[in-house]
Amino acid sequence: MTPTDVLVDALWGPDHQEGSATRLRLHIHRLRRLLGDTAQITYRAPGYVLHVPPQTIDSWQFEALAGEARRFIDTGDPTRGSDLLRSALDLWRGPALSGLEGVPLLQQVAVRLAEKRIRALALRIDADLALGRHADLIGEIHGLVQEYPLQERFRAQLMTALYRDGRQPEALQIYREGRDLLRTELGLEPSIELSRLEHAILNRDPSLLPRVTEREPAPPFQAGFVGRARELVELSVVVRRTPLVTLVGPPGVGKSRLARELGEREHLSYPGGIWTADLANVSPSSPTLWATATDRDGNTLPLAELLWRLSASPALLILDNCDPLRQEFATLTRDLHHTLPELRIVATCRQRLPAEGQSVWRVAPLALPYEQTVQAVRSSPAGQLFIEQASSVDREFTLCKHNAAEVARICRAVDGIPLALELAGQLTVSIPVEQLAVRLDRQLDLLARSGGDTPRHASLRAAIEWSYARLSGEEQRAFDQLSVFTRPFRMEDARTALARGGMGVTAERMRDLVGIFIEHSLLYVERAQDGTRYRLLEMLRQYAAQQLARSPAG
Repeated sequence: MTPTDVLVDALWGPDHQEGSATRLRLHIHRLRRLLGDTAQITYRAPGYVLHVPPQTIDSWQFEALAGEARRFIDTGDPTRGSDLLRSALDLWRGPALSGLEGVPLLQQVAVRLAEKRIRALALRIDADLALGRHADLIGEIHGLVQEYPLQERFRAQLMTALYRDGRQPEALQIYREGRDLLRTELGLEPSIELSRLEHAILNRDPSLLPRVTEREPAPPFQAGFVGRARELVELSVVVRRTPLVTLVGPPGVGKSRLARELGEREHLSYPGGIWTADLANVSPSSPTLWATATDRDGNTLPLAELLWRLSASPALLILDNCDPLRQEFATLTRDLHHTLPELRIVATCRQRLPAEGQSVWRVAPLALPYEQTVQAVRSSPAGQLFIEQASSVDREFTLCKHNAAEVARICRAVDGIPLALELAGQLTVSIPVEQLAVRLDRQLDLLARSGGDTPRHASLRAAIEWSYARLSGEEQRAFDQLSVFTRPFRMEDARTALARGGMGVTAERMRDLVGIFIEHSLLYVERAQDGTRYRLLEMLRQYAAQQLARSPAG
């Protein structure tokens, strides 16, 4: 909570004029409109509180990833530590809180974050040195020594890297340059640690050579899982810090696959095991604990017995397809976390669960090709998944300049939804890519899957129908009317479209409806400096348009 007087002083200084509190309330009102449904600002005397999922804040992500990296490095795993630190440092796009330098309240925060960035960078270099990557680091550390000439840690790392690369004279020269700089600028001598390093290099101390420990490599990603490596790393950090993480997203976006891949990659972190329970076919009238859970080795236990057997050691429980049992979760998770505080739960659902203390992780579609070229398609996650699926059913399928534009068009037609890309790719065995691209623009039922999958995942249409059926009659009619928008639209545009379709609603009710569609993962939010807009995925828009055409008013 930030007190009102602190905010006023930060914005207009301690000598602000009368009426600043009123101006602050106007700014808060505009900020609430800009944030929409992803964050809330509430007043709690004597100030304001921002409620926002922590994983949507880049500084929180950075600190969480850096902290988790240190844990791996301290336990003898520099490989995963280095990977996590790279993900953390990739979040930086410039100076901390750039553009807000004139706000005194944030200056200390910016300085603190900048210091943490330097420490994370140095720790990542330490990890890479431990892995024997000294030759690849020399250029990078040289630049850091030039940028931070008084930072002895970077200078020591450069000396070490040069020595390990067989360049002892250059390593000693780096020491002499640092010593002379300290004497000239500050009248000081190098630290004891740096002097000892110089002495070790002079004497060719064997302890300076890297000791690389071979560790069990991480398991490879399974087929069909592309474009989410960084997301998986960030999610693993959130799961360790949060008792319940709910993966939410539209039909077919890959929530279940992400959860199961997380279990595969993180099994060494949970001595109590990785257990998965699919709740799709559990009747709401039956107790949830009657469901069964399966571990990585195929052992199956009723949930009730599993939870009784779990000890105090950390364990991960994946509760997949929780939609039919949403209302039971408040009691279930509260009881579990009370009796098993080391248990971590990852749930998948179309909307957030009615449980306290959860962290909501919105799973987005795969990134699309930025243009219709072979290179753009091959480098995009959506293009990679389509190619993988097409090649699995047609060994002669090859991406080339003659079909790259059509493949890019298919990826965009299905908005990068993994389930749709998988089904579309498998159709290439019977439908040429050129025809498939044209037909997908208008034929949702083309993506039908045969086989023994559960009914609501048997086709993309079935998955959409399942979510659509969760809406009330009024909500369905309103959602159908939104199918007239082929591009992102504003709230007032949506209200106008409903009025033209014979559904006059108040501005407040329109906000409620949009919030419901977002909550059910049927509508996406896009924010820009000129305001908030909303967008239907093309597959959802096609379905809504079909429903609108069948309605009496249509």
